[in-house]
Amino acid sequence: MLFQHEHASSRLVNALGADKRFVRLEGRWFLRELAVPPTDEQLAALAWAMLPLEESKPTADLVSLVHPPLAEGDAGLYGLYLALRDSAVFENADPGQRPRWFLAGPPPGGCTTQHA
Repeated sequence: MLFQHEHASSRLVNALGADKRFVRLEGRWFLRELAVPPTDEQLAALAWAMLPLEESKPTADLVSLVHPPLAEGDAGLYGLYLALRDSAVFENADPGQRPRWFLAGPPPGGCTTQHA
């Protein structure tokens, strides 16, 4: 019976991975259409908040740095994850199951040598 359960779980994970309606983050799945993406203003604020960070951070650790705050719960978390993946400002240091993000370039807006 255990073998059948493992086989069914494996098939389910494969089906979810092939279905573009779902997104996976740190071993959890979420329906893409329910994700609430951050605004450009929120992403810019996040980039500025990340400027002094010395190491890459997981997506969940970045949620508290976004202002104004993201949509609550998984909708905001997955929205942020999808936005980070599509942004040229942020880069994933670990493209595996546990992505960790760092700035790939200067934050949007005016950047002076004082900030560099």
